[in-house]
Amino acid sequence: MDKLKIQNAIDSMYCQINTCPEGENKETLKFAVELLGRWIPKKVIYQGWYAPVLCPTCRTWLSEHLGDGYFKHYDYLEYCHNDDCHQALDWSEAHK
Repeated sequence: MDKLKIQNAIDSMYCQINTCPEGENKETLKFAVELLGRWIPKKVIYQGWYAPVLCPTCRTWLSEHLGDGYFKHYDYLEYCHNDDCHQALDWSEAHK
């Protein structure tokens, strides 16, 4: 999906949330915005090879401890592997 189209859909839904009355429909829209937002890649939380890389949304480890004080980062993952999350990931900061 195109990042701009997703962001436009989220912005439109925020307008609907702000104008609709309190109730179940408002909560459904908030949930839909949260899920749509996970299609937009967020930068992983990277602290170096000595610490695990974390998902920016759920803080799931995206690394494996090698037992020698270092971590192998799964930088090939496009999405968080947590079944309750699936946040799209941006590894650009981890590759600097």
